[in-house]
This record gives sequence, structure tokens and C-alpha cells, in this order.
Amino acid sequence: MFTVLEITTSGPGGLTRAIAQQAGRVESMVDHAIEALLSRDLGSAAAILDRQAEANAMETRIDQAIHVETAEGTVELCEATAMIRVNRDLARMRDLTVELARGLCEEPARKSAQSGDDSELQPLAIAVSHLAKKTLRALARRDLLLAANAKSEKSRVDAYSGYIVNRAGRSKGTSAAIIEENGENGERGLLFAVGFLEQIADQSMTIARSLIAWLGGSESGEPIVVHLAV
Repeated sequence: MFTVLEITTSGPGGLTRAIAQQAGRVESMVDHAIEALLSRDLGSAAAILDRQAEANAMETRIDQAIHVETAEGTVELCEATAMIRVNRDLARMRDLTVELARGLCEEPARKSAQSGDDSELQPLAIAVSHLAKKTLRALARRDLLLAANAKSEKSRVDAYSGYIVNRAGRSKGTSAAIIEENGENGERGLLFAVGFLEQIADQSMTIARSLIAWLGGSESGEPIVVHLAV
């Protein structure tokens, strides 16, 4: 079940707390989406759709608070720009889960993987779940090292998705287009699942990059230095 969070943007650190709580909300939505994808649990899919309006409203609320605090001089323009980008990145991740939930509810037979495909999807789904959790928790904790370490999880995702698509006799680069082709329900369902999981992984990396940019880190090979207050 979802935990409904009351997000307050006012007061010292209010915006960063709000974004952290929104990251936790999106993490929950991703968890439910992956569960719905693997188990064809329409209850989890419907729960995501039930939260869509609330999540949209919260995105708007955070966005407005950023603009207000920027106008008041509480937040510097460069930091405000970074927070807006992060908020939009979270919205895109949320929208991916909503798109999946809507697709499963409207066409569950066509867009669900057959039970025989679960064994192939499980390693990929686990890798994507770990990547999304690591990235979203890095955002919630403002943890540069955790965000930077997400790259190792992404390479694992790429390896698993490439294996599945190659097993289906397709090249990985055409997986998105294949989803729209006519074919057997099992293959279409499997490729739909792979395509969704790849999008979640890609968006996780986008969030990690935005967080690093926000906190002034670097994606180069140079180590990230974290200063601790003594």
C-alpha cells in the first residue's frame, strides 16, 4: 500500500525535505509498477492510477514553492534551476509508472508477460529495482556517492536487457520499435516489459545526473569529495 505523505515546503529546508519525500513517493510507485508488471496485479496498477492526480498536484506545489523562494531571494537562481530539473525528473519517473499502469489495466492480456517469461524478467526487474532505489534514495539523502555508484547498477541492467532481447532473436537497439509490431502475445508482452524496465533505468540515471549537478559534483573520473561537518 502507498503511504500518503504530507509534504510541507515552508520553513528552513522545507523544499529539500519536500523533494526528498516526493522521491520516496516515486520510489513506492516504481515498486508497485514493477510488481504489477511481473505478477499482473491489476490492484497495484489501479493504486498507481488512484494517486496520479495527487502526485501531479504535489509536483505543481513544489514547483511553485521553488519560484516563490527564488523571487524572495531565499534560494539562489542556480540552485532553483537544479531543483526544478530534479522535480521534473521525478515527474517523468512518476509518469512512466502511470503509463504502465494504464496499459496493464486497459490491455492486460496483450501487455503482460506470460508466466513462462517471468524467470527471464526477474533478474532484470531486480536490477532495475535496485538502480531506481539507489538513485531515489540518493536524492532523498542528498548523497553524491550513492548517486555516482548508480552507474554500476546501470551496466547490470544493460547486460540483462541485452540478453533477453537477444534471446528473442532481436537486436537490442530495435527493442522499442518491436514493442509496436504485431506478433505473439508472449513475445510482445516480454518486450513491452523489457522496454518499460529500460525506461525506468534510463530515467534513474537522469535523476542521478541531475542530483550530481544540483549538489555540485562531477560525473568525470575524478573522485567526489564529501565534506563532513565536525
